[in-house]
Amino acid sequence: MTKRLPKILYRFRALGRDTPAGTSSDPDAIESGTFLNSELYFPSRLQFNDPHDCLLPDMSKISDKDFSEFIKRRAREEFTELPAAARDPYAEELINVGRPDIERILQEYVDALGILSLSSKPDSALMWSYYANSHKGMCLGFDTSDKMFQSAHAVRYQRKAPEYRLDGPPLANAEAFVLTKALKWKHEEEWRIITQLGRQSYPFRPDALLSVIFGASTSDKDRDKVKQWIANGPCHPRLYMAVLRKGSYALKILPIP
Repeated sequence: MTKRLPKILYRFRALGRDTPAGTSSDPDAIESGTFLNSELYFPSRLQFNDPHDCLLPDMSKISDKDFSEFIKRRAREEFTELPAAARDPYAEELINVGRPDIERILQEYVDALGILSLSSKPDSALMWSYYANSHKGMCLGFDTSDKMFQSAHAVRYQRKAPEYRLDGPPLANAEAFVLTKALKWKHEEEWRIITQLGRQSYPFRPDALLSVIFGASTSDKDRDKVKQWIANGPCHPRLYMAVLRKGSYALKILPIP
């Protein structure tokens, strides 16, 4: 069953990181661009903290004969710019490249994609620890009626890694690449937006940034820095703080007056 897109999706971000030794780069440059330029950075999977994320689905059970027939069929369907008589010879050229190289090319295609990870849960202590510099960062809430977020897809969580399906539509295999994760990550309730090119920023509507939630350990210096970005940019989100509930391990989100 297709999950309904939440009205708000959240993006956890780190603050308060040290500048890398020997460089002049600003570790918060991407975060400042969100506020000053109304844009979000889409990383490649190679920049994720989990190296097993978005790996090529298993193709080991596919026979060489079935694999060759699959390549020929896909060539007929995909390379429509070529005359029909030229598609089979082109497919033969691909097959002669060899399966390991074809699998490498498929993986490199996914490695080049931009993947924006979002969540429907702003109060997850684990995600504040993983993705917001141990509660020193922030969590941004976005209105999903904005065009950018309308293309968000829910991540599926499974016990077994997906297998490559020769009989399925191309989109099904692409989703197995980027929209399926191990069951242990289910608590993240992740949604993803995919672009053809990663490692660059894409614009969103300024009023789509609804909220900024500061972590329980966000420093005054970093809070003031974010407030300055807001003052100098087109976005005008409401400000909140994530705090530990008394007598509990759960977080609650409180507005900042």
